Amino acid sequence: MPLQRLRIAFIGAGFVNFGGGEGPWDHASRLEKMSDVEVTAICDPDESRAAGQLERRRRGARPEIYANCRIFNGWREMLTSAPPDAVIIGLPPAAHGKMSGDGAVELACAQAGIHMLIEKPLAVSDPGQVKELATVLSAARSANGNPLVTSVGYMLRYHNVVDELRDLLSASAVQGRAPCVFLGRYAAAYPFILSPSFWDARQSGGPIIEQATHFVDLARYLLGEIELDSIVAQQIGGRDALGKLAAMPSSADGRPLGENAPADQQIPRATLAQWRFTSGAMGSLAHGLLQHGKAYDTELEVWADGLRAALSDPYSDECQLQVRAGDF
Repeated sequence: MPLQRLRIAFIGAGFVNFGGGEGPWDHASRLEKMSDVEVTAICDPDESRAAGQLERRRRGARPEIYANCRIFNGWREMLTSAPPDAVIIGLPPAAHGKMSGDGAVELACAQAGIHMLIEKPLAVSDPGQVKELATVLSAARSANGNPLVTSVGYMLRYHNVVDELRDLLSASAVQGRAPCVFLGRYAAAYPFILSPSFWDARQSGGPIIEQATHFVDLARYLLGEIELDSIVAQQIGGRDALGKLAAMPSSADGRPLGENAPADQQIPRATLAQWRFTSGAMGSLAHGLLQHGKAYDTELEVWADGLRAALSDPYSDECQLQVRAGDF
């Protein structure tokens, strides 16, 4: 019997789904490493951009998985005329995660029984609305009545090195030496971040939501929930004296990206934050849009009684976990 392929549609024809800009992290390239999938649709208001992405992929490593792919200028038409088994939603944060209107893409997919991989964050709406949407998605069912598979793209928690670190911390906690301190450092290279929405907080929510949110997710995954009222933070803004960056990427008209955003919506260049976990442990995060080139510099540490564990460069194949335990 021939292998039945999972039919997947892309909602969004930008960098996160098809690559470009600062890193090789696109979803299409990951699908092309799988033998049991086919791409049935690309949805984007800019149909020429979607068609260009499709043409490039048909000239790439796995053209056969795009053989039956169609272009749509909106996700509603795709859901009506060519519903897939699953969708990958790669839209600017402000363009999805709504409970009504054009941004209610997740809700519509859930009602249609379609599985979802949602590029983080789930939404940048009011927290109450985000919780409402999460509740709806958790209760959704596929066409055969099974729970709908819905995942928000916090991929670092699936790293085998993160599993090793989590097991190490769990073993330490069993011995009565629970984690006490979490330190996250995320130094991003900014010249190749070419998405205009990234540089406007009204659309992206800012770099903590776009980038450092992965480290906040790992903090919760490793040490548990955070006391939200304990969070304090300081930032260097885009209009501050120290926020003038020398290698800002430019838009098509030659102007620096984000320049047209209001002063209070130009994203911060650096952020320092600290908080307490419900366990009593402490956490801190440093994020900066300050590095040149394309290489990011990311690291987190966890301290416990008799233990220091440092996870470096979790985004790359060079990821390492260094552990100091006991007297060594």
